[in-house]
Amino acid sequence: MYDYLIKNAHIIDGTGSPRYTGSVGVKESRISKIFRESGDISAKTIIDGTGLYLTPGFIDISNHADTFGSLFEEPDMTVLLAQGVTTIIGGNCGTSVAPLFSTEAIKGLSKWEGTDRLNRNWNTMADFFTMLGSSQLTINFGSLVGYSTIHRTLVTEERPFTPEEVQQSLQICSSALDQGALGVSLGLAYSRMNLVSNAELKDLAELIYEKDKILVVHMRHDGDEVLYALDECIQLAAETGVRLHLSHLKVMGQKNWRFFDDFLERLTGAQSNPDINISFDTFPYVASNPFLYVMLPSWITKHGRNEMLQQLQEPSVRESVIAEMKANGYDYHRIIVSSAETLPTVVGSNILQIAKNQGVGIEEALIYLIRATHGQARVIVQAINEDHLDTLIMKAGAMIGSDGIGYGQKSIDSHRFDHPRSFGAFPQFLGAYPVPGKLSWEESIARITSVPAQRYQLSDQGFIKEGYCADLVLFDPEKVSSSANYIHPSQLAQGVSTVFVNGHLVWNEGAFTGKLSTGRIITRD
Repeated sequence: MYDYLIKNAHIIDGTGSPRYTGSVGVKESRISKIFRESGDISAKTIIDGTGLYLTPGFIDISNHADTFGSLFEEPDMTVLLAQGVTTIIGGNCGTSVAPLFSTEAIKGLSKWEGTDRLNRNWNTMADFFTMLGSSQLTINFGSLVGYSTIHRTLVTEERPFTPEEVQQSLQICSSALDQGALGVSLGLAYSRMNLVSNAELKDLAELIYEKDKILVVHMRHDGDEVLYALDECIQLAAETGVRLHLSHLKVMGQKNWRFFDDFLERLTGAQSNPDINISFDTFPYVASNPFLYVMLPSWITKHGRNEMLQQLQEPSVRESVIAEMKANGYDYHRIIVSSAETLPTVVGSNILQIAKNQGVGIEEALIYLIRATHGQARVIVQAINEDHLDTLIMKAGAMIGSDGIGYGQKSIDSHRFDHPRSFGAFPQFLGAYPVPGKLSWEESIARITSVPAQRYQLSDQGFIKEGYCADLVLFDPEKVSSSANYIHPSQLAQGVSTVFVNGHLVWNEGAFTGKLSTGRIITRD
């Protein structure tokens, strides 16, 4: 007898093959049997899937629930379950919550708002996985090693590594990879990583290649230097053979959209080159959610955040920065502050409102916010061309990652303000792209299940196959949608009726069942 039987659903199994009507028997944590014919099948609980789509659980490869602390504070992850997400990958954009060997490394999490909520009782990646495995986590979690975290572990000030420190960093990375981390992430757009040499990046990539893990990169630029940033990543992949993945790929700023055709040509050329192993993800929104300081000219951020803040104290430097910002083509009045711990009253306001309240220009208000928040303010920036977004999402092999945060019911109840992608990235994608002229349902589901599972080498996830983990989603294709928007983001997604995590029914009839401790820690030796 099966624990659960999901019967008469339209099954999209993740392979890209045409959907079919069938039933799935779940026993303990696994998909035990797939039935093409409905008959007299015994199960403790039977769920009628008539008219609904049954798919593998969705995998969010670009999530920040760990560094923002919600992974620990809100283990129900209701916001993700409502979207059909059963697995998240953390440690993105160069920052992970392990390994942590120093107070400076912990301080490095402050830009992600995690330090004050992080009750650290671990040092190594293995320690962290052991701790999290005994928690009440509802969904599955795997982690990358954040290279910025390693840097902060070894060096308190913002400066390049010495050769000896490079070797130490590689040893720490190697240990974390051996302890189960899925790969290493780089946040090249952030201040500290501006100081990393090409030789150091190459050494790191070669180590990851030897370990058969993945290198996940938030590129150095996505504005006026986007072609250089892409070329840097392509060259790194070509020289080392590393399996390289580009996070939340985009071209930002109207004046930079002219680079998109060249950008796409270079990306396509790299993907078609058998000697280059490269992939990417993006999110289905025309607005990104960066730290505000990344909108400054690159010359003032290249020596690190502390140096940037010191330079911005000089009136002449501010004048130069403002002049360059006025010429860069960003539509600043469409920038909304999403996070500013030291100035909570400005969260939800756009820069134009803040500038008017202060009686200053938009660029001056932006610099004021950077200085007042010590460079830690984050903003929602609508600067992505919708046609470019469509082109990237529909490109062969493209994946969807939220670049958001996993929240629980607590954040919904408190009307947490954040980018709407945290609350609805996957239904937003499914509500817009599986349509004639874009993608089929089979292609769309593969991009959020089997494609990321295979890219990150998650051996028993991403498919509806007998013996695989029973991470399953049942949803109404006519109703799946996101209610979250830039003004009122904290809205639960619609249309997902049932979610299983490792054979446990955690979401049923559109609501959390209250069942915790159902997730598992995903590691790779």
